[in-house]
Amino acid sequence: MASTPVLTVHDIRCAQRADSTAAVLAIATANPATCISQDDYPDYYFRITNSEHLTDLKDKLMKKCQASSADKRFFHHTEELITAHPEFLDRSTPSLDARLDIAATAAPKLAASAAEKAIARWGRPATDITHLIVIFIGYQSGSKAYRFYDPATERVHVSRDAIFDESARWEWADASTDLEQEPFTVEQEYELPRRVSGAPPSVATSVEPATPPTAQESSAAAASPVPATPIGTPSPRASIAPTGTQVEFATPLSDDPNLDADDDEDVEHRTNSGAQAPSVDHRLSLLLGLRPTVRRTMFHLSGCSGGAAALRLAKDLAENNRGARVLVASVELNVVAFHGPKEDYPHKLTCQGLFGDGAGAVIVGADTMRPIEHPLFEMVAVSQTVIPGTEHVLNMQLTEHGLDGHISIKDLIPLAAGNADEHLSDAFRQLGLAVEWNDLFWVVHPGSPLILDQIERALRLEQGKLVASWRVLREYGNMLGSTLIFVLDEQRRRMDDEGNRAEWGVMMGFGPGFTIETIVLHSPEFLKK
Repeated sequence: MASTPVLTVHDIRCAQRADSTAAVLAIATANPATCISQDDYPDYYFRITNSEHLTDLKDKLMKKCQASSADKRFFHHTEELITAHPEFLDRSTPSLDARLDIAATAAPKLAASAAEKAIARWGRPATDITHLIVIFIGYQSGSKAYRFYDPATERVHVSRDAIFDESARWEWADASTDLEQEPFTVEQEYELPRRVSGAPPSVATSVEPATPPTAQESSAAAASPVPATPIGTPSPRASIAPTGTQVEFATPLSDDPNLDADDDEDVEHRTNSGAQAPSVDHRLSLLLGLRPTVRRTMFHLSGCSGGAAALRLAKDLAENNRGARVLVASVELNVVAFHGPKEDYPHKLTCQGLFGDGAGAVIVGADTMRPIEHPLFEMVAVSQTVIPGTEHVLNMQLTEHGLDGHISIKDLIPLAAGNADEHLSDAFRQLGLAVEWNDLFWVVHPGSPLILDQIERALRLEQGKLVASWRVLREYGNMLGSTLIFVLDEQRRRMDDEGNRAEWGVMMGFGPGFTIETIVLHSPEFLKK
């Protein structure tokens, strides 16, 4: 009998890794439905924030919009949504929970719009995606399961579809209160064991959320009899459960006998929102029908460098996992950062005049499966550099009032332009390539028109070299991490339409740190010539 060959770790390692360089296989983008022209935006913004009396600030915003080079921007939030959330306008009022509740639904849907188009262009089923990388500016509520006790059946129902609204006051249940309950989806049911008289209470165990039901299952469940009071609702009674039944509360009841329905100061914080998991990546995976085994990674608060940083990771995953297909999805929603104008914060108008909403998706893989897959750009090398002593230039912080941050334009622009030449020279030198900047195609994040202007001057680029970046800035504004994917798609379209492909190119993104991300790209179409 033939002996089984002995495999070494080196043999296994070689078998696990791809044979070729990672490539971009598909790109797609999406935007929300609401589109506001840049000329109309100052009037729109000061009207919906009830701030038309702040004429000096409005004049400043008009100048910023005119200098932005953007013609229009897209937003998820509407005038109706802002009107329904006055807490968004007041920086002294906590509003993070409400913002994250909105993003919890909107962000995965917008990301899915871009991802579905990318998957269709790719030509293979969504179930062939092995890795998922998601970039999102903030965090969102998790998918925690809550228990609801039904005294009629002495059963506890477990559901994710429970909303504890901090903007409303708590309703207090007593024997005379008839609380109206909205239908919700029951995912699992658990029979509670009865306690033997005199026996100590059993220790409550956590419940792992089940796989979300399908739309048909949800509809059927919503039509089922409505359970009684949610266990998470505070009650002045000693217990809402019959004698002999042990119940776990989603939030602990207060032991303070003096706490009544008019005193909910401590109760207001009993919510299920904040930085929790699963996050956008999990919900997006469900919307797209990806396999349960898909390996997920989240990028948070990565700013304008997020798209390049995620693609850098995607290259490593594709080349180090044979057969891997990595879906990169970036989504940015300004509802997380929307605030009303304040005379004490005139510098915050910069963000209001520049940023928009959008989602981009890219599929990355190595060892291309022809004729189904067609590589658009080969990702030859990646690098990241943090400029020492520049932490103050660009930073972001998620606070109880929403996303906040600081941008020092006067410092940021010379940093981006002044370090570009050296950073790019190092990247190509390590590859043994000597190139002229005007011989490359360019995918540069258009953080602002001043940044693009200064990069063109610093690198002595010919007119039209950054045309893809300028067009995206004009049509969409700055969409943070998603913007670079829009520029990559625009560059692909122009190279296809014009038929004039350079062999080598470069992608650049800038983010907090101050960080410069670079990817050296190669055009596969050049080899066909």
